[in-house]
Amino acid sequence: KVGFSLQKNTRDIFLLLPEDIHYYYTTKPYTKVFFMNCGKVENYMKIDHSQNFGKYVNVGFNFKRINSLGIYPREKVANVDFDLFTHIQSRNNRYHVLANIIWNSYKNQDNGGIRPDDSIPGKFGYPLGDGESVWKGKSGFLGQFYNFGKIKPIAIEDTSFHDTLKTIKPVPKFRFRIGYNFNSSDN
Repeated sequence: KVGFSLQKNTRDIFLLLPEDIHYYYTTKPYTKVFFMNCGKVENYMKIDHSQNFGKYVNVGFNFKRINSLGIYPREKVANVDFDLFTHIQSRNNRYHVLANIIWNSYKNQDNGGIRPDDSIPGKFGYPLGDGESVWKGKSGFLGQFYNFGKIKPIAIEDTSFHDTLKTIKPVPKFRFRIGYNFNSSDN
């Protein structure tokens, strides 16, 4: 579709975007699985996995699937998001590369809404019959940055445990960033 649009699409809140990706540094593989089942009507599943390969390379993926049958006929929705990501850093923690690629798929049946059906009192008609909306998209990000100057460590308190933990995070005085985004969609 060519042109400019100020409005949001109904699927936008479900799409995974490059800025939604979290990059990890783990000493052990990290996996988080979430599943929610709302009877026979709706399912939601999300899987996050990340692990380091050596000290300086992290690779992971995220998978999300939402299915809903809806309340009315021809209201079924299927949303699938998948991404791969990586974070690579130099030994001296100055040069970093962040990259991700995302696949989004959104499919829903269209029923055209409800309207009174004059031929049958108390019934509703679905004027679109077997209408369907399908959207698929790919997007990605490649970014790199270099930390200049003296790296000063700061202490960060982690109160998520009973005892307060202190970790040291290096903070540079000056940082230079270069990034590249790409997007592609099939409507």
